[in-house]
Amino acid sequence: VLDDAQKVAVGAVNVRLRRDELFKAIQEVRIGEQGHAMLLSTAGRPLICPVLSPDKHTINASLMRQITQPTAGWVVAEDDSHGGRNAIVGYAPVRFPVALARESLGGDGVQWIAFVRQDPKETFAPLTQLIWKVSAGAIGVFVLMLLAGSFLARRIVRPIQVLQEGAAVIGRGQLDHRLAITTGDEIEKLADSFNQMAVSLSQHTEGLEHEVARRTRDLRESQERYKILFDEAADSVIMVNPGGGIIAVNRRQEAILKYPEEQLVGRRFIDLILPKYQPSVTSLIDEILKGSNKTPTVEVKVFDRAGRPVSMELDLTGIGAGPMTYIMVQLRDITERKALARQLQEYSESLELKVQERTREIEETKTYLENLLENANDVIYTLDLDQRFTYVNSKVESWGYRKDDLIGRPYLSWMSRRHRGKRLRTTLDIGTKQAYEVEILTKTGEPRNALVSVSPLRDNSGQIVGVLGIARDITEKKRLEQQVLNAEKLASIGKLAAGVAHEINNPLGGILNCLYNLRKKSVSLERATEYLASMEEGLRRVQKIVRQLLDFSQQHDPELAPTEVNAVVERVLTLTNYAFEGTRVRLRRELGNELPPLMADRHMLEQVLMNLILNAVQAIRGEGVVTVRSGHDGPWCTIEVEDTGCGISPDVLPKIFDPFFTTKGQGEGTGLGLSVSLGIVERHGGEIAVKSQVGRGTTFTVRLPAMAVRSMVGKEA
Repeated sequence: VLDDAQKVAVGAVNVRLRRDELFKAIQEVRIGEQGHAMLLSTAGRPLICPVLSPDKHTINASLMRQITQPTAGWVVAEDDSHGGRNAIVGYAPVRFPVALARESLGGDGVQWIAFVRQDPKETFAPLTQLIWKVSAGAIGVFVLMLLAGSFLARRIVRPIQVLQEGAAVIGRGQLDHRLAITTGDEIEKLADSFNQMAVSLSQHTEGLEHEVARRTRDLRESQERYKILFDEAADSVIMVNPGGGIIAVNRRQEAILKYPEEQLVGRRFIDLILPKYQPSVTSLIDEILKGSNKTPTVEVKVFDRAGRPVSMELDLTGIGAGPMTYIMVQLRDITERKALARQLQEYSESLELKVQERTREIEETKTYLENLLENANDVIYTLDLDQRFTYVNSKVESWGYRKDDLIGRPYLSWMSRRHRGKRLRTTLDIGTKQAYEVEILTKTGEPRNALVSVSPLRDNSGQIVGVLGIARDITEKKRLEQQVLNAEKLASIGKLAAGVAHEINNPLGGILNCLYNLRKKSVSLERATEYLASMEEGLRRVQKIVRQLLDFSQQHDPELAPTEVNAVVERVLTLTNYAFEGTRVRLRRELGNELPPLMADRHMLEQVLMNLILNAVQAIRGEGVVTVRSGHDGPWCTIEVEDTGCGISPDVLPKIFDPFFTTKGQGEGTGLGLSVSLGIVERHGGEIAVKSQVGRGTTFTVRLPAMAVRSMVGKEA
């Protein structure tokens, strides 16, 4: 013990540690079942160990480095010197022996260390147990979560997955796919919505597909049509891109320029043009590229495959707009046209000479025709649609008129009032050619008979623009014809005389007989009344015969009027009835029903029929039949007089209508009957046909135009 003040030892302290007590204290320290405490020095020598004797084991250097620390702590020892691996050991330096008896511990720097170890298995047993428990719990929780997840997957996730997969399938275009989800919640509703959407998309897509197919088909057909039009175009067509390169040509160009398509595609179009024309063509191309749709047609020359220049017309058309404007070039071969133009020019010059020559000839012909017209024996005139004179020749001066007196005047102004009919208007309305007789008044008012022939004047299109008329003065001819007609009528009256006398004598004889009996007063009153009635009937018969005879024999001015055919036939048969009496010739009537009327002169027709019937009776020697028929054939009325007489020989038949020709004996005929009859019928616009066979008989057929046709020759203007 030191005295601090005097710095001298004043005493000594002796500390004695009993080994057995220290050993006992250390041995009592138990850690678990296998853990124990021990005391060792920093020199690595165990001092006290309750398990192994100190001389049986040592502490390895690695462990000593770990536990030789100034402060207490815990380390994991790779080898705890007791057979434990990776054991947790505790250590703490023992301080009081160092302070009290450093030298007693075994030398300078040697310390004691309290050391505690335990078997790692025992040390980590609670942790391992805890880990196992935690692991077991985690596994249980995982299993529960797995079960819950599986449930949720089936309940929620799977439908969503099905929904997702179905949506993906539909999204890939399989619109017939349907989502089969029956969860009864919003997912099922969503799936139904997807299904409805798929149906709508399918219908819409199907419609679009049909529309696309239709438009594709239409486009293909359109392309084919335009391809055909492109290839079959009459012109050479070349498609040029904005850079001036040829991208397509039609087949026609090969026929014109002789280039195969592969030799032109990719080539610059301007290189085909003769240098002389390239600047103008380049300018036109620039106009197209600047927005002009079409340029004027120009004439250029183009090299063909053989290098020969070909004269062509060039048209440029822009297709598209802006920088993507393509140009359609149309080349039209005008080589033949230019040759034709030259020929046409030559022909035109030649034609001009011919026209001049023809004009001269036409002038000569015109002069010739004018001379013919002006010197004609007939009055020739033309009328416009208003029936006014537009031309009349000089022959009209024979009627006292000057040409200028009539130009512009109405046509009817020179006719007598009773001849101003509607026949000319018919010519204008239906365009028929007509001939008729009219009475024209001269400048002095003298009536002149004229035969007028009118026909429609038409322009180049066939439209009626007027009337051409020819008027022939037949006044003298009519006078002579009337004399002949009167002579023939007198002859007919002579033929009728005997028959009429017989027709009158018969009723007169009956009347005289009745008067004789009445004068004797030998008859009763009743019988006398019968005599008076018979006398009256006889007198009326005589009166009728005399009236008809007077009517036939009197002179009549020719006059057209609606005439019934059967009425004319009956009147003539009454007058000619005497001709059958005293002969074995029978009369047969075959008269048609509902015949159309004629526009005719009744007295003239009666004269024709009387002549034919009397000739028929005279042609029969002995027994025979005369048949009188009436009927109509389309626009014609017909009257036939047929006999079973001797017939007419073929050599005589062509002469029977000649004036004064007769086969009868001297004094039996004038030879004018048939000639006059033919003239009367023809003046009515009709005709007479005759058929005869020797020994079998003859048939005369008179054909006259019905009133509805209105084309007979007559006395109407």
